[in-house]
Amino acid sequence: MMVLSPGIALADFQVDLHYGSKGDDVIALQEFLTDQGVYSGVISGNFYSLTARAVKKFQALKNIIPTSGYFGPLTRSIANGILVDVAPVSEENATITPAIAEPIQVIPQVNAPIMGATTQTTVAPAVPQCIENPVLTLKKLPNREGRVNFFAEYSTGCPLDVHTKWSYTDQVGTNSEEISDKSNIWYLENKIENNVFYLRLYDENEQVPFSLTVGSTTKNI
Repeated sequence: MMVLSPGIALADFQVDLHYGSKGDDVIALQEFLTDQGVYSGVISGNFYSLTARAVKKFQALKNIIPTSGYFGPLTRSIANGILVDVAPVSEENATITPAIAEPIQVIPQVNAPIMGATTQTTVAPAVPQCIENPVLTLKKLPNREGRVNFFAEYSTGCPLDVHTKWSYTDQVGTNSEEISDKSNIWYLENKIENNVFYLRLYDENEQVPFSLTVGSTTKNI
């Protein structure tokens, strides 16, 4: 339930929202997430995949752990704080943040070599460069409810760059994250283990095409 304070045009989130929630509270949440720049879908009042992804993005922006997509007490309190934090600041109670000086880097002086003196240069041995060979596997397994789980594994033969991007596109839209953004919620699980990126994604409907991209490698089903 959204509560309006008398004389103040502010709203207050008072109930937890999650995948499958519906109604005016979800409408208010979608409008709030739109204002925060993390939701671009239809204001439908239905809490499904797009809304869950937007909540996860908001949680990541506010350093809320875990980024589960569940709009619970912690996420609500931060959202309510943003809604309240709109009062104008007067000159009397304004605070000035002192400037932080950039630290000065002191470079030690190196004496010039004496004429005629010999210097010994040590050359570090060359480190063999790991040549990446990206391999991405993707399969889907329908479940008894007529929906589908997608399973994927990605490796390069080298240590994985944790900032590698992965994304998928289904009938709802496109989602993109870094492989180090670990999730363990009912519709999405991913982890890195022994330099292999594992992914399980639950989709609402068994529809094609489904496209998964990790790094520069793409698989379609």
